[in-house]
Amino acid sequence: MDPYYSAKNELEVQLENASGSLNRLKAIGEDNSDYGRQRRELKRNLSVIEEDLEDLSQTVEIISGNLERFKLTEEEYAARCRFVKSATEMLNKLKETLPRQKQSQNIDSMKDSLAPEGGDEVEQLLMEQDDAMMRQNEELEQLSHAVVRVKEVSGAINEEIKTQDTLLDKLTGKVEAVTDRMRQTNKKVDKIVEKMSTKRQYACIALLVVVLVILCVLTIS
Repeated sequence: MDPYYSAKNELEVQLENASGSLNRLKAIGEDNSDYGRQRRELKRNLSVIEEDLEDLSQTVEIISGNLERFKLTEEEYAARCRFVKSATEMLNKLKETLPRQKQSQNIDSMKDSLAPEGGDEVEQLLMEQDDAMMRQNEELEQLSHAVVRVKEVSGAINEEIKTQDTLLDKLTGKVEAVTDRMRQTNKKVDKIVEKMSTKRQYACIALLVVVLVILCVLTIS
């Protein structure tokens, strides 16, 4: 299967999930305690989608000058360009409609209940822990997508190797057939040369006999 279609299907699912997450985020409202976490997760997902879409766009640009090599028609290439464009527009729309982050009242209430006299330290600690978790999630997402891309590239290389092996097998068969024909031709040529050599020997003997007869006649006379 063409790796493009795997990447295309994955992007479509990611965009659909991001759109659903955005609708749910708007529905729960900014006062919900889970609002901040869902917004951060959606923002990370949009960043991952943007990276994957950039990779796909670069792939489409690479094949633009090698349609015959990749066995693509002009219509198929145009369809891929249209998908990249529409996906980019949808991603930009999702990023533009993503609500701005609001200062969470939940942090203030947690700060007051846990440490009335040291609220700043508690807030700073919570923010540091949240940032650390975000970085870990981003690294895991990037690692996951890198593995997927490596798998797709490996699949494409494997398919190319199989194609080259098939071509080599066909070429080997043709070379063997030509070699057999050359051997048969050489045998025929050897036989012809052998026959011609025998005829020359007979001609020389006949000529010598004629000369000998002539000499004998001359001597007797």
